[in-house]
Amino acid sequence: MIHFPQRCLSYAPRSYRRAGVLLLVVLSMLTLFMLLGVTYLVMAARVRSTSKAFLKLAADQAQTAVTLTPLLKDAALQVIRGTGNARSTIKGHDLLADKYGSSARVAVVDRRFVANGQLLQLLLNSDQGSGLAGRVLTYLSGPDGIANTSSRIAAAEGISGQTRVWLPRPSRLTGSINLIENVLINGRDFSGPGFSTRSGAAGQGIPSLDNSAFEPNMAAGGGIVPSDANEDYDAVDEQNWALAVADGSVRSFERQSVYDYLLREYGRVNDAASLDAAKAALAALASSSPSFSDARLLPFRKATLRPFAYDHWRDAPGGTDFTGKPLGSFDVIVNNSGDIDNDGDGTLDSVWLDLGN
Repeated sequence: MIHFPQRCLSYAPRSYRRAGVLLLVVLSMLTLFMLLGVTYLVMAARVRSTSKAFLKLAADQAQTAVTLTPLLKDAALQVIRGTGNARSTIKGHDLLADKYGSSARVAVVDRRFVANGQLLQLLLNSDQGSGLAGRVLTYLSGPDGIANTSSRIAAAEGISGQTRVWLPRPSRLTGSINLIENVLINGRDFSGPGFSTRSGAAGQGIPSLDNSAFEPNMAAGGGIVPSDANEDYDAVDEQNWALAVADGSVRSFERQSVYDYLLREYGRVNDAASLDAAKAALAALASSSPSFSDARLLPFRKATLRPFAYDHWRDAPGGTDFTGKPLGSFDVIVNNSGDIDNDGDGTLDSVWLDLGN
């Protein structure tokens, strides 16, 4: 048996073993630092791209607010309180007109408190007398707290060609009532006969609707009378164009029943064999006369509040409007598809309107 010296069986010196472990530790630390650096680099790049996206979104929102907010505000005000813009197709179809009809600006001749300061008495340059009782009066001028606010007229009486009215004392009055110089008085609530009336037969004196009720577009020469818009009911018909049926079968500011009536009349006068034949004839006529100068097209022009493709001819150098329709298209009447899917259900439930801007 061979015997080896004890020292020949020993491992490498301990100093060598410690140097190898230290090298592993150093390499591990370097790897960790490299991973941290890569992580920071990835996070910084992601944060940079996200920040740029947010910055662009904020800029777009600011630009949208500057550009669109005034237009949206004007559209809302036109629907709610009406407009004097003769180019707007919804002129005369505002919600306030549907309730009050017309309104009148009246000058205030005298003003004072009565009944121990509980009532405000105004002397108005108006001869309507007691007929003003119960109507809504809006202060167009006045001290802080009441200017541009409204109140019901509690009582009224005529006096020497003028009218004295009494209103509740404004609760937020903070200045002199001498600043009240002009007021606006609405018509009586829901007291109108409806759009476009004519006198009844001899001896009856009962007004009735005429065909101008089917001409809602005043911008195109329609014959409605806005001061008569405050009829005593609300329904989805030719008197209430802002209303719609919830299931989308009838859209706001559009009435297929009016189109159908005019199409039938056109077919009857022009010996069209069917409603489809009348539509085809109208489409061909519009294609040859897209400016609607032909008198046979004018009733349809007045019957819809929607714009036709030809209305965009200034912005359509290629012969089509912004939706791709030919300028002579008459599909608003003959096809009557919607324009916009507002609720994302796949159905075109709304239409474009030209508010005159």
